[in-house]
Amino acid sequence: VMIVTDSGVPEAYANIVREQCKKGYIHVIEQGEDSKDLSIFKEINENLLAHKFSRKDCVIALGGGVVGDLAGYVAASYMRGIDFIQIPTTTLSQIDSSIGGKVAINLDEVKNIVGAFYQP
Repeated sequence: VMIVTDSGVPEAYANIVREQCKKGYIHVIEQGEDSKDLSIFKEINENLLAHKFSRKDCVIALGGGVVGDLAGYVAASYMRGIDFIQIPTTTLSQIDSSIGGKVAINLDEVKNIVGAFYQP
């Protein structure tokens, strides 16, 4: 399980989630919209590849909307789709992720232009 979280989420939360996993890894991104970027998308995918993730594995988004969008798009794209779990930590991300499936990253100055509908 790859747990994607951001620097604004207490480290203890990610550790609690990781302890529930047979084999868990934590990938921390910087908090904020700037992290919804192709370079961060690539970084997480490289991390999945380095740990030999397969279609039997899972990405967990632990955080707000940026984390959910980014981690969800990673899950939708890696190996053409692996399992994805949302654990939203803000009220807005709880409401947004309850609609389900909207995942995306930004390109240049255009918000959410590269993405998918990938149901959690």
